[in-house]
Amino acid sequence: MKDDILELNQIKVCLFDIDWTLLNCNSSLMFIKYMINYKLLRPDNVMSYYLYKSLLLWKFVKPEIVYNKYIKLLANIKYSNMEKYAIVFVKDELPKYNNTNMIQYLKELIKLNIDLYFVSGGMDIYLSHFAKIYNAKLLCTQLQVNNNRFTGSISGKKCTGVEKVRRLHREGFFNKYSYENIAVFSDSFSDMPLFNVGKYKIAVNPDRDLRKISQNNNSFQIW
Repeated sequence: MKDDILELNQIKVCLFDIDWTLLNCNSSLMFIKYMINYKLLRPDNVMSYYLYKSLLLWKFVKPEIVYNKYIKLLANIKYSNMEKYAIVFVKDELPKYNNTNMIQYLKELIKLNIDLYFVSGGMDIYLSHFAKIYNAKLLCTQLQVNNNRFTGSISGKKCTGVEKVRRLHREGFFNKYSYENIAVFSDSFSDMPLFNVGKYKIAVNPDRDLRKISQNNNSFQIW
């Protein structure tokens, strides 16, 4: 990694997207698939999962619409059961999708006592356990629970785009850190609001739109 360019002695905190940045997958979809494998979804919901997956693959619908459909597939499952499987999912399944270089980099940052924030659109049910591994503060999409059952909806807004910055504001993040001491890592153009809060902007395996911006903007590094 390009530690010399990043000026690690100047960085106090690193903000990381998770999907396609720290992990080479869409972790929410992987978690739902994991739940299907353990027969926690009703048969009709399993059929819906594969239908939505096909629609997404062929780009007949927007990813955001499919995400909302996927979330509803988990409705009425006991939260305690989801929690139990989420722990195993993070321990046994997610490591298969680690971005090895970025995970190693996380470990180096931990040794340097640099603060870590994971800011993701993924679900809290499993990401809370993922963040604990690296002692990272987590801001993500929260599932809505009623009487120990998931309602099929999220609590508040999905943690994407400008909502990520709003969450940081609510956490008092900008009272602790200044622009010059912040590094941001993401793969997605949708995280431009997040990139704008830090001096150090690292595009990790960037999507097409982010790559185009990164190649024409000296404030970005491409990893």
